Amino acid sequence: MDDPENLDFAEMTIKDDKLHIPLKECVDLEELRRTDGKGCEFEIDEDQLPQSNQGQNNFFDNEDLFKNLTRTSLMRAEDDENETSGDEDLPFEKLALKMEDISGDGGVRKKIIRHGSGEVVSTNNSVKVHYNGFLEYSDEPYDSSRLRNRPQHFRLGNGEVIPGMDVAVSTMRKGELSQFLVSPEYAFGEKGVPPRIPQEATILFEIELIHFSEDFDDHLDKEATFKEVLSLVNCIRQNGNYLFKAKIFPKAFSRYQKAHRLLEDVHLQNDDEEKEMKAVMLKVCLNMSLCSFKMGNPPRTVTFANKAIAIDNKNAKAHFRKGQALITLGDFKRARVSLKTAQRLAPNDASVIRELHKLEKASERFKCLEKDMCERMFRPKDSKEAPKKSTAREEPKEFKISNDFEEQIMKGLTEFKAEESTQKVFPCSTLNKNEKEFIVKNAESLGYRARVAEETTGYEVIKVNKPLDE
Repeated sequence: MDDPENLDFAEMTIKDDKLHIPLKECVDLEELRRTDGKGCEFEIDEDQLPQSNQGQNNFFDNEDLFKNLTRTSLMRAEDDENETSGDEDLPFEKLALKMEDISGDGGVRKKIIRHGSGEVVSTNNSVKVHYNGFLEYSDEPYDSSRLRNRPQHFRLGNGEVIPGMDVAVSTMRKGELSQFLVSPEYAFGEKGVPPRIPQEATILFEIELIHFSEDFDDHLDKEATFKEVLSLVNCIRQNGNYLFKAKIFPKAFSRYQKAHRLLEDVHLQNDDEEKEMKAVMLKVCLNMSLCSFKMGNPPRTVTFANKAIAIDNKNAKAHFRKGQALITLGDFKRARVSLKTAQRLAPNDASVIRELHKLEKASERFKCLEKDMCERMFRPKDSKEAPKKSTAREEPKEFKISNDFEEQIMKGLTEFKAEESTQKVFPCSTLNKNEKEFIVKNAESLGYRARVAEETTGYEVIKVNKPLDE
């Protein structure tokens, strides 16, 4: 999986036309933008403030509001429904043990305080949230939309907030109130934003999803430059990477798909732009191929692996992914070619070696099943038994299913419950009618949904899907 592009977290701003604060001296923007952590100082000119604003704090309406939004008060507010008493005093390391890992790498952890209703928010939605952000061992928020008395509006997956908040909100339902522990990699990075955010700071967010709607779409003017398109593509691709890490594979694929379409339609001015476009397109195709494999769609995995190979035929990862999918489809000959190519390009890659061993085992198992089927097909009939004459068309002979086949299928269906993917595919090229029926019947008995389907590539497969509520 390619690492996401880095975001400049310090560029996030809050838009507010109503807040204008006069300063005694102009701010030196160059000094303000310095990265050495010194920053700059400025002083409010209170004489120039409107009369109604003097003596007021534009962010904190009153002291009572602030007191009610400390970390302690927020934790205790839900004690009746959640056993959170005492958690406000826990260090983040211990608090993390009580939370669910939603990013897949421990970068973002979640604990639901109040359940929401309806569907989980979708990528591209416009969301409205209230939030409080706390640093470790701090009972007062360093940032709060509640203290501003103004909900935060942003477009999910557009890079308008830190990645951790994008990942967090993408798991929420309307009305939900949850806590999220966000590591520096998903927050403000190694350097932080001194002096407000220290270096390598882990952030505790309390977020309430107030509302979301589908009133946005990725759009660029026809006159958009290549750099503008590439900037949007990288933003979309990065959001796809975060969704992938959170194991939300369908949403991740839709983001990669959008990035792919934008790159296909971009107008290139010169060879340098074409080279840069292909480099990003390669990453997008690899990610779409991997996402398809995780969702249990090997034909589509092959399609996007082939697109990646067309861009760079020396990319080991593309040949490896294609080989993986072809093993699943039972096309062992082509799988061996792809994996051997990957091994030649990356001879020390342990993943390729493991997949070659898997290929050999799958190939031997297929040969045994094929041999058993052929023996049953051509077994000589009893010569003493007189042939039966019948004008009706004889039904094809139904073969007995071997014990080895039954064991392999039941083992695969049982292990599927613990797998990340929501779909498992069985290639039909080597199966007879009874074996197909056996797979479908037993998959349904285990609570799965199963059907025989023909892919656009011409492969007939049995698709086994987990229930929608899993």
